[in-house]
Amino acid sequence: MTTFNKLSYLKEVVKRLLSNIGKDEEIVIVDGSSTDGTKEYLAQLYREGKIHQFLSEPDKGEAHGTNKGTLLAKGELIKIVTDDDDFYFPGIQTCKEFMLNHPEFDMLSTDGLMIKWTRLDNPSRKANHESLYKKYKENHIPFDFCGLGWIIRRNSLPLLGLFNPNFIRMDAEFSLRITSSQASLAWYTGKTWAHIMNPGSNYITQKRKIEADTLKLQRIYPDLKPSFITRLRARLTRIKKRAMVAEQKQLRNVIPNVKLVFEQVDKWLEEINQKETGRFIS
Repeated sequence: MTTFNKLSYLKEVVKRLLSNIGKDEEIVIVDGSSTDGTKEYLAQLYREGKIHQFLSEPDKGEAHGTNKGTLLAKGELIKIVTDDDDFYFPGIQTCKEFMLNHPEFDMLSTDGLMIKWTRLDNPSRKANHESLYKKYKENHIPFDFCGLGWIIRRNSLPLLGLFNPNFIRMDAEFSLRITSSQASLAWYTGKTWAHIMNPGSNYITQKRKIEADTLKLQRIYPDLKPSFITRLRARLTRIKKRAMVAEQKQLRNVIPNVKLVFEQVDKWLEEINQKETGRFIS
């Protein structure tokens, strides 16, 4: 996990991590030199033996910090966890067992939920990538997908590579790179994560850089199918709409009750996974 000045969110995520940590697992947290008490909080957890490794020093963004944590990690599998999103750990454990039993796969990813801080009456939308994954497998069409569902095989890093610090949307660049390469990717249709769009999200704080990332990806992958380019351009257009700007202003002005939000998202993840049994496609 990487983190930077999100102590109230971080505590909720760490609480869930500590409740679900396995005997053969470790927690590695990389802090970008926070000034809100995060460093002291992590140091206390480390002294108490609750987390296994932590580092606090200036970095050059999320990708840089994730690279540090990836290189520190000792496990056979690497699971990226963010400091302000929620996760469904029973589903993650199911994916872990799949990866341990199928060493032919370099990486696995999963579906999830997209949550808006200002719309807590119901999940905003589900991320369902089954059709995109099948197009990728059948016709070698690359696609981008959220990094919250990733499980990476450590021994496959020489093939996959590390994360590019030149991109705010490191998961978009990495997933396009992976699905354009010779890597072997498996998919799980269960919802193992929920992205909680909040006032500190990159989507809110670094909007212009994300727009620039989208344009860079179009230049880097000129051979992508027209449908994919159309989808990227449509996303960029949506970001620029006035309604989006108004929504961002609204999010900035919301003072959330972090504990209650995470508890609500916990319920959604549990309910959805009870109703919709996930399956592996590969």
